[in-house]
Amino acid sequence: MFLFMRESFNHMTSISGFDALFTELGKLNDNNFESVFVSNYDLQPTKESYKWIKQKLRIYKPQVPYGRPTLSPFVQYKHEIAASSLVQSFTLNPDALLFLAFSENQYGAVFYSLPDELKKRIIIFVHQPPSWFKLNWKDLNEFSKLGAIITLSSEQTKFFKGISSTKVYQINHGVRLDFFKPPLDYQFPKQPAIVFVGHWLRDISTFEKAIRLIKKEIPNLKINCVVPWNARERLEFLKISVNEEVSWFADLSNEDLLKLYQEASLMFLPLIDSTANNAMNEAIACGLPVVTTDIGGTRDYLSPEFASFCEPGNHEQHAAEVIKWLNLIQQGKVNKEEIRKHANDNLDWTKIAEALTKEIQQLTND
Repeated sequence: MFLFMRESFNHMTSISGFDALFTELGKLNDNNFESVFVSNYDLQPTKESYKWIKQKLRIYKPQVPYGRPTLSPFVQYKHEIAASSLVQSFTLNPDALLFLAFSENQYGAVFYSLPDELKKRIIIFVHQPPSWFKLNWKDLNEFSKLGAIITLSSEQTKFFKGISSTKVYQINHGVRLDFFKPPLDYQFPKQPAIVFVGHWLRDISTFEKAIRLIKKEIPNLKINCVVPWNARERLEFLKISVNEEVSWFADLSNEDLLKLYQEASLMFLPLIDSTANNAMNEAIACGLPVVTTDIGGTRDYLSPEFASFCEPGNHEQHAAEVIKWLNLIQQGKVNKEEIRKHANDNLDWTKIAEALTKEIQQLTND
């Protein structure tokens, strides 16, 4: 039996994100598949339940520096309540495997307190880069107690193999290829336009400085930024917003997000760090070249044939590469169809789920 703790996020559309993997896994394992969605537990705690969770968390206060009770700062009340619900089914079924879709959010005090024999049946997916785990995860030894770790980049794989004895499997973060696709005519827009999506681990300073240089060369450049309302406090965003051709978007429908990709010339996404990047995957599925930073997992998902990998923090190089690609597009030297083919070959959720199912079956046989 497979038990899944699943989660989606408000700043993403319903088509975006990682949860599509579990939809595909459910199709392949329909008779042995049970999901618990964290969103179902996003409620204000009752007095009794709050008292329960407080007692649960207190178990680890003496062991945790600064009094933080969880391994990760991302764990919230709703995650602990959802975890408690899952553990009941988990402990009653000795053959069950428990999968945590976002371990950084979900591996809290409830799972930390389980006996080691149960932890060996827990499989986690990791989304943050090694830099985040080194900075934020309180007990790296905990990873050696688990059944398996599923990574999304080669850098993650190397890191977790180095710090734990647990089996590590690497998969690609896929994309909904049936939805994210190039426009029907596969043509680039006449007016050059870049799209920037997200805020987490984005290098906003490099982005802002590069935009100033790009605009000197291409004054009519359209800049479309998809950034959640609650993540716009950076002064650099205000500096970018001074540009007449900049537009801001949030709370988009699936169709509106797709339209932004299809009407863009390229994606420009400087990064501080990265594993898989959902926005970049959506962009290449729509046939866009990408200018990003040579860091983390970017080379796992992009090819030099349609992407530029720039030195971290080097805004001049980032700007030069954006200008280069916009000129190549104007000269008719960039083929959306070839970029889309890369996405078809590497980012198909169905193929990813099939390969992962084989790995899981092997784990259950060991």
